[in-house]
Amino acid sequence: MCRWSVIVMLLAGVLSGCETLHNAGVPGFDRYIKDEAALAAPEYREKFQVDRDAQAFTWLLRNRVRAGMSVMEVNEALGEAGEEFGHTDAIKKNTDGYQATDVGYRWGPDNNGRSVILFFREGHLVNYNPNEVTQAQ
Repeated sequence: MCRWSVIVMLLAGVLSGCETLHNAGVPGFDRYIKDEAALAAPEYREKFQVDRDAQAFTWLLRNRVRAGMSVMEVNEALGEAGEEFGHTDAIKKNTDGYQATDVGYRWGPDNNGRSVILFFREGHLVNYNPNEVTQAQ
């Protein structure tokens, strides 16, 4: 990238906020962006761990879990270790986007009895969209 392009991107970031630089993919600017979800995560994680709070579980799934994460990263995001769930053949067979070799892990239950099963392919979370996580009732 030429020097003028960098200067223009920096100026755009100053004028419109650092979030623009982050969204533009400028390396190194992530550390300067205030991540509200990261700041709130410990509180929600504790509510889920201690009280099995359904709303906290939903919040964590929506705000801290992303496609491509490893099992270990999801464990850290949710504050507990998922357990490998072996009864997933019917789910994989009847749902688009899963392969026979995908491995399911289960987290939960919350205080409403809800657990989630997330699928990993070659160690990374697949077919996950946090916007599709339904609000706990």
